[in-house]
Amino acid sequence: MSMVSCLSKVESFSDRGRESAEETFEEVRSLVENWVRSFVKKNGMNFDDAMSRATDAFLSAYDKYDNRIPFVPWLHRCVHYGLLSWARSNFKQRKRYTQVRDECIIGQERNFRVAVFMEELTEDAAMVVKLVCDTPPELKRIIESKGGEARNYKSTIRDHLKEIGWTAMRIAESFCEIRRILSE
Repeated sequence: MSMVSCLSKVESFSDRGRESAEETFEEVRSLVENWVRSFVKKNGMNFDDAMSRATDAFLSAYDKYDNRIPFVPWLHRCVHYGLLSWARSNFKQRKRYTQVRDECIIGQERNFRVAVFMEELTEDAAMVVKLVCDTPPELKRIIESKGGEARNYKSTIRDHLKEIGWTAMRIAESFCEIRRILSE
C-alpha cells in the first residue's frame, strides 16, 4: 500500500467506523516507523525501544481519538510527545545504567558491590545483571557492532532473552526491578 493511499484511508477514519486498533495500526505502521526513525536519528535512541513507546502512544491516541481532527495529525502529535516524554524520563536512567555497566567492567571503584546488589534481586533480574557484567563473547560482538553503548547492551540482552524463551513481560519486570533497586 502506498503512503498516499494509507493517508487517505486513515484520514477517512471516521467514515469507515472504528476498526480494531490492530488493523488501524497496520495501516499507519509505515508512518509511525518513519516518525520513530526520524526521532531516533535526532536523539540517538534505540529504534526498538522507541518503536515500543510509539506503539504505546498509538494505543493511547487510538483510545482517545474523538474525530475533531484527522487521525494522522492527531497520531503524529501523540507519538511525538510520547517519545519526547519517554526520552526525557529515561535520560537519567540511561546515565545510571551506563555507570553500573562501567562499574561492572572497570571494577568496584565507587563502593558499589555487585555481590550485595545481586543478593537483592530475583533470579531473573540477577541473570540480566550477570549478562551485563559477564557478557558472553557472542553477545559482545553484537553489542560492539551496534555501537557498544549502554542502550546497545539493553537491546541486545533483551533480544537474547527473547531468543531463549523469555516473554516480553518477564523481561520488562526484570529491567524494572533492577531500575527500582538501583534508584533506592
